[in-house]
Amino acid sequence: MVTCLAGAYATAGQDDWQRLHETLGETMAGLVVFRIAWGFAGSHHARFSSFVKGPRAVMRCLRDLPRGWAKRHLGHSPAGAVLIIAMILLALLAAASGWASERSPTIPWLRGLHGGSAHAMLTVASLYIVAVLAGNWRAGEKLLRPMISGTKWGVAGEEIRSGYRGIAWLVLAAVLGFWWYQW
Repeated sequence: MVTCLAGAYATAGQDDWQRLHETLGETMAGLVVFRIAWGFAGSHHARFSSFVKGPRAVMRCLRDLPRGWAKRHLGHSPAGAVLIIAMILLALLAAASGWASERSPTIPWLRGLHGGSAHAMLTVASLYIVAVLAGNWRAGEKLLRPMISGTKWGVAGEEIRSGYRGIAWLVLAAVLGFWWYQW
């Protein structure tokens, strides 16, 4: 998803790269739809029910972080959940408005909505990176490595019994198949 966002952002507005821009955007949309489904049917810590909390939990998390009192979270923190949900919604908005603006070029506000949602998504992604770095620094959590590897150290009983590697391979195959079809 990071690669799709960076690539789509880099190719925006360049006629020679329009097909790549659209393919990256459509790939991002597909990955976001998968992430939404995974948020309901995936592993414990990937489920929305495990990390999407109410405003009180988000405020407590934000209040405690500067003091170094932040609670350890195996999945996303309540504050991180706000950014995750915002990125998901903005990605869907950017994909839908981009798709609609290509099919209805006579509606000028669609392009503005597409560009604005993409800029907002980049801003939220930047905030997420800052939050990860703050979590590393203040909460003592090593968050960057687990985001890349998918493995986070914990204590007995916190592990996920199945890593669902087969699903990861299916998603990769779906993305590569889509790209092969597109090109």
